[in-house]
Amino acid sequence: MIISPPSPHSNDEQFRLETSRAIAQLASVKLGTDAAPTFKGLTVSGTTTLSALTADQLVYANASKALASAAVSTGLDWTAPTLKTKDSEIVHDNLSGFVANEHIDHTAVSISAGGILSGGGDISANRIISLAHGDVDHDQTLNFVADEHVAHSGVSISGGGILSGGGDISASRTISLAHGDVDHDQTANYAADKHVAHSGVSISGGGILSGGGDITANRTISLAHGDVDHDQTANYVADKHVAHSDVTLTAGNGLTGGGTIAANRTFALDSSYSPTFAGGIYSGLLQLTGECGNEAGNLYVNCADINTAGRVTSGVYILAPDRAVDVDETNYIIGLRTQMADANIANTKTDSGYHCAIRGAAYINDPDFEGTLSTLMGMWFQVGTFNNGTGTVTDCYGIKLDHLSSGGTITNMWGMYQSTAAAKNYFAGNCAFGVATPLEDVHAGDTVRADVAFNLNGTDGWSGTFTNGDGDTVTVSGGIITGVA
Repeated sequence: MIISPPSPHSNDEQFRLETSRAIAQLASVKLGTDAAPTFKGLTVSGTTTLSALTADQLVYANASKALASAAVSTGLDWTAPTLKTKDSEIVHDNLSGFVANEHIDHTAVSISAGGILSGGGDISANRIISLAHGDVDHDQTLNFVADEHVAHSGVSISGGGILSGGGDISASRTISLAHGDVDHDQTANYAADKHVAHSGVSISGGGILSGGGDITANRTISLAHGDVDHDQTANYVADKHVAHSDVTLTAGNGLTGGGTIAANRTFALDSSYSPTFAGGIYSGLLQLTGECGNEAGNLYVNCADINTAGRVTSGVYILAPDRAVDVDETNYIIGLRTQMADANIANTKTDSGYHCAIRGAAYINDPDFEGTLSTLMGMWFQVGTFNNGTGTVTDCYGIKLDHLSSGGTITNMWGMYQSTAAAKNYFAGNCAFGVATPLEDVHAGDTVRADVAFNLNGTDGWSGTFTNGDGDTVTVSGGIITGVA
């Protein structure tokens, strides 16, 4: 058989391909001993010719892309065209990766049963490790507690007290309690007073109530409107419950209208009414009587807010009556008069309040007050003559105070009492103390006392010692009297 590979002068890729095919063809041919293949045009290792190759040599392409031969070593057999192993020449323990501990005699290795297990043997054959029920001693198991493992026939459960039944626990048992076994009156916290026959307990209507009965059934306690006597109710005051038709509001002097309070009534001023005159006093113009509550009055006037600026506005304006006098007579005309004469206070008892004929209050109590009010007056009186007339007023008093002191005792009697130390008191004219006609700004009809000193014309005033006709002396320093002898 002749295989003709390409010339060595062919290109590398073609040489490689053709050489591979030649070797493949050579390997697939069964060659006998005398049938060594022949090659043409190739050399092996330079000078060796292909004719020197025999059928017992391996042929392969070397790195120089030339055919070469290889020797067969131990463990291999080359019988053209087959390369195979020689098992008789291969030593197992010399193989690459051999680990002696992983290759041991199975007859030298055994598995044995320990403790309560049985069986086992070497691992040259299948072995069995056994555990039979009888091999386990129950009382020797881990965490065994003898007190938790007792013969059920030796333990019993019995019904105590009012319970019945029971037996040992080798079988199911029943503990029983029948209704008839329970004595109601013997139960805990039983109170005989709370358990009574309903037929023996009754609820009855008392007083003005009616109805009732024992509590074996629903009962009704009734109170009809007609059962209530209005005049017998608690805190009933006969004087506060009168027939409206029996109460009449009568128009007094200067009024018209009125009637019973069974309906709304109206009063009006009678312009034709003339007051009576007796003892020099007019009376009977308008009289209001009755009981006043706290901070209330028989006559209450609530004025609306003023919507027009620059007006003189009065909450109450009283225009006193006039009396034409054509002959000598005595008249007492009063624009506003209040009178307080009653003070019914029992002996040893004290009324800690006060009685006040006229009380005025002028103050600011308004969160919107943020500006300036020019003048605030608690009381303002204007007395004298005004514009017209040429008559004469003998005595004109801005304020005249008369004290009444007959009967009873007055501990502290004050004519004028000004309690605010920061307040100023101004008198434009002469002031008299104890004399009817003052001749100076301050005119005392008797002794004038100063617990500290008198200031005469300030620090620029008199200084020195002065003696009167009686030989009394005073010492003045810078206008201040410092000593009287």
